[in-house]
Amino acid sequence: MVRSRAAVRSLWELDRSDRVAAAVILTVTTVMTAATQVIVPLWRWVTGRGIVVDYVGPVDAPRLDVAGVAHDAEGTVRAVVPGPSASLWLLDLAPGVLVTVFVAVGCWMLWRTTADIVGGEAFGTRTVVRLRVLGVLVALGVPVLGVLRGVADLQVVASLDLPELTGVIDVRWEALVAGFLVLVVAEAFRAGTRMREDLEGLV
Repeated sequence: MVRSRAAVRSLWELDRSDRVAAAVILTVTTVMTAATQVIVPLWRWVTGRGIVVDYVGPVDAPRLDVAGVAHDAEGTVRAVVPGPSASLWLLDLAPGVLVTVFVAVGCWMLWRTTADIVGGEAFGTRTVVRLRVLGVLVALGVPVLGVLRGVADLQVVASLDLPELTGVIDVRWEALVAGFLVLVVAEAFRAGTRMREDLEGLV
């Protein structure tokens, strides 16, 4: 029983292999974000393939109508806008660049926090600061980026000069809860930092 408890406890303890795994996962996450948010749109710009945008507009589904299947008159549709201007391309790229920067900063801070925990320096001022910044990035950054993405899409859709179409603004409100959770963890680490300082003062 003692051995099984020790084995379970060891599964939750972070070691050097976890730090390496975290570095790989977070690096892949950052690279994939950069690829999907920046590199692919740039490639589409260079090759003249148009801007991919989601819009809300009339839904035409004749096969569903023939089959007697009811559907909404309007819905979200993904389309390719041909021949956009350079200003529209830059406007479309801006949210993706910001998303990539946010993800890179967040992944870096998360990895540094993991490295500090593995190194036995979990309760330190730097860890608390990193977690606070990460919490703010998640709680505020994600919704703001969603609004910026929506505004950019609105401008792209407006360039089509079709009044029946409108853009989509997707605000990820659940990010507020996730960010708040990270901030709560940051406060727990701050309390641990104070306890550590008090113990060192007694010694």
